[in-house]
Order: sequence, then C-alpha cells, then structure tokens
Amino acid sequence: MRKTPGQPEDNEIATDWLAVTILWLAGVGAAMQFAKFSVSFDHLQAIYNAEAAHIGLAVSIVGAVGILFGVASSVLAVRLGYIKLSWLH
Repeated sequence: MRKTPGQPEDNEIATDWLAVTILWLAGVGAAMQFAKFSVSFDHLQAIYNAEAAHIGLAVSIVGAVGILFGVASSVLAVRLGYIKLSWLH
C-alpha cells in the first residue's frame, strides 16, 4: 500500500493540531493576563491608593494561586488519567 504525503506511518501517532492550537492559545491568553495588568498598574495604584509594593504583592498572589491550581490539576490528572480529564480527546 502506498503512503500518501502527510499521512502517518502505521507505528506513528498523528498530531492533533486542533488540540495543539487550543493549548497554545490558552498559554497566550494566560500570558496576556499579566501583560494587561502591567498596562493598568498605575491606574490600579491610583484607584486603591496603594503603594507599588502592595499592588505587586496582589499580582504575585494571583500568580501563586494559579500555580497551586496547576499543581493540583496535574496531580488529579495523574491519579484519574489524562484521557478522563481531556475534553479535547
């Protein structure tokens, strides 16, 4: 049987480009959250009448919570299985 160009071999796994694109866009969206915050830093500082250190601490707390949820979801994925948690599959 002839192999058509772009078709995976029998022992190869095809890349799900839709899933790759969705995950890439999710990463870009997460990165944009911090970029959006840095643009509004002075405005938030004026609204809350807070020092720069306090606003920076608030941003760090948001990042730390994201890390905690990321670790928790990773542990859950390992215990339950990646396929069960994957809505992309």
